[in-house]
Amino acid sequence: MAIPIAMMAAGAFLTATSNYMANRAQAETEIDNAIFYERQAAFARQAKSREALLSRRKFSATLGAQIGAFAKGGVSVTEGSSVGVLANTLAKQSEELDAIIKKGDLDSDLALGRAAQARSRAQTLSSTSFNVMQGVSSLLSAGGR
Repeated sequence: MAIPIAMMAAGAFLTATSNYMANRAQAETEIDNAIFYERQAAFARQAKSREALLSRRKFSATLGAQIGAFAKGGVSVTEGSSVGVLANTLAKQSEELDAIIKKGDLDSDLALGRAAQARSRAQTLSSTSFNVMQGVSSLLSAGGR
């Protein structure tokens, strides 16, 4: 009778130990994931700035071309339909910049949220209490057989 109990205890100990090792490995992976997501968030912020800059340059060139065309044709840019054309171009620029900023912020926030989740999972998997509870569960499970 003592041999089966000893074997069950040894099996439970091995299960608890392997769970602990697996949890540590998974925690390290989660930390790596968090670092990746944080880098992804930084890239999203940089991409947002770059896209906004390119958009401003594009609309600046468009406005310059429109003003130049009006001036070349002898049309005043301070009154009439030419003002409407320029205002429309400025409104489109504002809408595009707003969309670029919102998308960049959303991408960055999403990546930072994922990083926070990964760090939280790593903390849980590394915690003594989590591993002790899992080990106790293995021992109790083996004892119930």
